[in-house]
Formats: sequence, C-alpha cells, structure tokens
Amino acid sequence: MSDNLAKELLWGQTKELLLPSGRTLTIREQNGHDDDVLSSVPDSKDLSNIDRFISGIVVEAPFTSSKVLTLNDVKNLLLRDKYFILFASRVHSIGSEISFVYDWGKDNGGEIPYKEDLTNYLWDYTEEFPSKGMPGYFKDRIEPYPENAYSTQTFFLSSGKELSFNCLDGHGEKYLLALPIESLTKNVELKARNIAVKGQDGKFVKVDNFTFFTKKDMMEIHSYIDNFDRTFRGLTEIRNPVNGQYVDYPIMQSQDFFYPQEI
Repeated sequence: MSDNLAKELLWGQTKELLLPSGRTLTIREQNGHDDDVLSSVPDSKDLSNIDRFISGIVVEAPFTSSKVLTLNDVKNLLLRDKYFILFASRVHSIGSEISFVYDWGKDNGGEIPYKEDLTNYLWDYTEEFPSKGMPGYFKDRIEPYPENAYSTQTFFLSSGKELSFNCLDGHGEKYLLALPIESLTKNVELKARNIAVKGQDGKFVKVDNFTFFTKKDMMEIHSYIDNFDRTFRGLTEIRNPVNGQYVDYPIMQSQDFFYPQEI
C-alpha cells in the first residue's frame, strides 16, 4: 500500500490551506470523533473544544517543530488564521452552504430562514484582496495579515510615545473570555494584545491602565491596531423582508455550522 493511499484511508481527503498570515498547513476531512470533541460541554466553556478540534484536523504544519499542531500551537495561532481553518474545514468536509433561522419577533415576520455561502469568508491570498468598491468585495471576509504578523509590532504616536503589541491569538482570546462581563471595556482588547509603552530607560512596560495617554493618543492606538489586526467577528448581514431592517448575525453560532441536519 502506498503512503498516499494509507494517508487517504486514515485521513480521508486532505486540503492544503494558505492562511491569512501567509503560513501553510494541511487539514483532513472531519470524522465522527470530531463531533465528540466539538460537543464536549466542559471544554466549550473556554473554547478548548475548538482548540482540540483544530489540533486534530491539522495533519501537517510545516511552521511548527513537530510539523503538526499541538494544543499549545493552536493557542499561539493568530485568530484570523484560526478562524480561516474552521471555515475552510467546514467547506472542505461538509460543504459551503449553511442554513439558519432568525427570529425577528411575531410582529416582524417571526422566524425567517436564511442561507449563506461560507466561501464568501475565504480568499486565495495569492490574489489581491478586494477592498470596498472592488469586484468580489465582501465586508465580512477574513482579511490577510500584514507581513510578520506573528512578531511583536511597534509603532509611534504623534505625541512621540512608542508602543508595542502582539496580534490577537488564542491566549488573548481566552483572556477576554475569562473576564466577567462587568470588566469588559473598550480597552480590554488592547490588554489582550499585550500593549506596552517604551519607558525612558528604553524598555517596554506593559500597560495596565491608560491614564498616561491622551484622548488623541487613544484614538491613534485604536486606529493603528484595528488597521493592522482587525478582529474577525464571523458575521453575516441579513435583511428582514417584512420591514427592511438589517442585523449582523454571528454565523458560527448556527447549529448548521458544525452539525448540519441534512445533506
């Protein structure tokens, strides 16, 4: 038996992915055991089930020392890479169409069914990424990262302050998930990115509060980081045909994303 045939019997059809960061890896088809992993109630509280799922479906990862993805490797993934893997895996193993129902309330049409093509969220990053106004533009598509996104980034404010940060990864995501809802503020995502400022001694010091920064400083910080590391929300815009209202629906919250009932 050839190595390729043995791998196909073990993994099913595989697919190589070019991630938003420029890294490549290979995923296998999903199987029945993956359903057990994804549906683990204790692990779902902090998204550890998603980490275990990704670790299981990635069969080759040339950028790691082990050439696969350990659980810690998954936590080190930048979030747009992580969610690209999830969307690409869903399309590869199950198909691109997802169905869901949104309840607008009895006075506005009640429960209305919708469909979405998940390939809209993905892109071949060897091609120019379409911006607003260009053919093929989709506002919720997973954007590519600038070069060297896995490295610590530094930038200057107009006030002269020098700052550093890391793009949001699985560790930062878990930090945000663990915060009580009363602690969630506009600046917590900055802390999740290990925002730091250079002191007079030339060393970067992690920022614990933002009293030291002016309002203009804060506007520049948020603008720079949002442009460099825009958070992927996994949303799709849906329209109510009764009253014309639009809402953003979190597509991954649909049961059909991981557990479609009909093929």
